[in-house]
Amino acid sequence: AIYLETLTHFADTLNEGRRLDALKQIAGDARKLLAQSKTVSRGDDPGGYAAWSQLEAMRILEKCGELTSADYSTILELPNSDMGATWDALGLSLTKLQLGGSAELIESELSNIQEIAEELGDSPDSMAGLRAMLLIPCSSAASDAADNNDIHLSQKILDVYLSIQGMSAPDCTERATLFLGSSSRIFCLLRQNERLSYVQVPVPMPDLLGFIDSSESGDIEKMPSHRKKLAKALRPISQVLAQTNAQSLVLCPIGLCSWIPWHTLPTGLGGHLLSLQNVRWMKPKESLSCNSDSSSPEGSSLLIDISFSESEEVIYTWLKCGFSEERVYRFSSEDELDLTSDDFLSVLENSDRVIYYGHSSSDPIDFKNSAFVLGKDELLTGEQIEYADLRGLRELVLISCEGGRDGIFLSGVSPATFASRRGVHTVVSTLWQIYASDGLQYIQELLPYLQDGYALEDAWYTIGRSRVTRARTPFSCSF
Repeated sequence: AIYLETLTHFADTLNEGRRLDALKQIAGDARKLLAQSKTVSRGDDPGGYAAWSQLEAMRILEKCGELTSADYSTILELPNSDMGATWDALGLSLTKLQLGGSAELIESELSNIQEIAEELGDSPDSMAGLRAMLLIPCSSAASDAADNNDIHLSQKILDVYLSIQGMSAPDCTERATLFLGSSSRIFCLLRQNERLSYVQVPVPMPDLLGFIDSSESGDIEKMPSHRKKLAKALRPISQVLAQTNAQSLVLCPIGLCSWIPWHTLPTGLGGHLLSLQNVRWMKPKESLSCNSDSSSPEGSSLLIDISFSESEEVIYTWLKCGFSEERVYRFSSEDELDLTSDDFLSVLENSDRVIYYGHSSSDPIDFKNSAFVLGKDELLTGEQIEYADLRGLRELVLISCEGGRDGIFLSGVSPATFASRRGVHTVVSTLWQIYASDGLQYIQELLPYLQDGYALEDAWYTIGRSRVTRARTPFSCSF
């Protein structure tokens, strides 16, 4: 369903003849999806994903001009239950939201959606379905509101979306919300104190989808070329962000935009965004963090996978900078030298700074499957860390693949995000697959600043402003 919806955005970029051909093919696949999802019983689908897929297929058929009256009976055929009624009400609200209307109607449907979110709050699977369903209607409604010069309504729609997603920019008066709206345009809603403004740019979907595909598949050889094309299209936005003169601008990217390295984009004004503007990435609103004290070398730990050939150089740099040998924790993802998940959690809970150099993975659907790879048969997953209290850990650096890559559509979050949710104050991580050599280079640049007493966020700023914009692995930071 998500893939087909993405294709409809791509179809909007084609000439009329090719667009109609593409929509016809997409509609055929949507009808197959509708038929398949009807075969799933409610008992086998407590999260309501089949119901969501049916609604999504109907929206796609409507967009393709092939929705029939018989299709409307689909949802009515679901078994009667409180949950079924909730999904029906949600589907109706989302359809109204996407079709647009007066500001009063939109605000009424937003209120209904928030009430449904509260009702579903105790069911993680159901909330995952809700979050998946919200993205496209909210993005569409927000872009339509901006087109109608109602920027405050657009921002309100996105605030509701971010709140239900579990993300926010607390204590922030300056932020940029970035999302893919209708007609293949990327929007930037800029809030400075009480003032709202926006800019939107058309983006060639082949460039955007090419970038997403290469970053998701780990094809880091192709990623720079895709990023260069994308950066050129997005320059009007990066220029506006660079000229805001904000004391600290929080980036709030949504959906596909969350995989774009906004802080590294060239601006055409003599540098990339981070070199001209104080920016950071938004944090989960569930963060338990209350530790704002600086980290110390005595409380710093290194968790390192020695199966990497670069590991000896990493450890050498660690010791050269005056950090403790006793707080180097070695493990191997390839042989029997395992660090257990309990050992890993103990290091996290008993350090005020941790540098992790190893493998990790993010699951775009379920955060419980995001993991640190500690050995052949040893993982530390999001499910295991879900109830940990990491408020004593002020700073976490993840030199690992996909350490900061959250799910674009569904509820999957990265190791960086679930660490933030459990109380870590500052997290530096990567958005994609990375080279081990690039990770080593970052370690070599980072540790001397930490040795000199820099806070992690200040070290990230300094390194980010000095690294060339074509660096293959820009690191994001949330605090």
